[in-house]
Amino acid sequence: GNNSKFATSRGSFEANFGGLEKFFGGLDGHIGLPNPRVLQAMQAEHTSSADSLDTFVTTNYGGTLTTPATEWDFCFAPDLGKRYPGAGLPPNGREPCPLQAFVDHPSTQRAGLSREEVLALRLYTGPMFVKYNASLRGFPPVAWQALKGNRYASTLHAITSGIVKLAKVWRLTE
Repeated sequence: GNNSKFATSRGSFEANFGGLEKFFGGLDGHIGLPNPRVLQAMQAEHTSSADSLDTFVTTNYGGTLTTPATEWDFCFAPDLGKRYPGAGLPPNGREPCPLQAFVDHPSTQRAGLSREEVLALRLYTGPMFVKYNASLRGFPPVAWQALKGNRYASTLHAITSGIVKLAKVWRLTE
């Protein structure tokens, strides 16, 4: 059918959806299996992959310019005295916070999240969502190409695992 009524700007695009084989292939079939050494694999995905030092821009945090390596540093072992990209921007400026503060949070404990899952979720809720969504969607083309083959498989599996665990203990508001 004609969906032109939904195209409200010149920047509109046409979505492409996979078939049932993609759906039933799951995350493993789409991006690959995670490395069993999850923390080391996640670190490599962010700090020593082809795109690790490449600057990218987010649509949140005021259009923050950052790199995967910078985001790893911010989430894994932040220098509390350093000013990171996006810090202090309204309405919810980012401030470095030790990972352990998130690991020790009651929701984390109640859900039984691993340190790796907490780290992956922290990364996902920041600028790295741009990279992760590009890996999952293969879109937009410029973001997909900027991955340079880095699928962030171990990180994405940790995110998924963390979300599943949190969903079991959180209640939706009405």
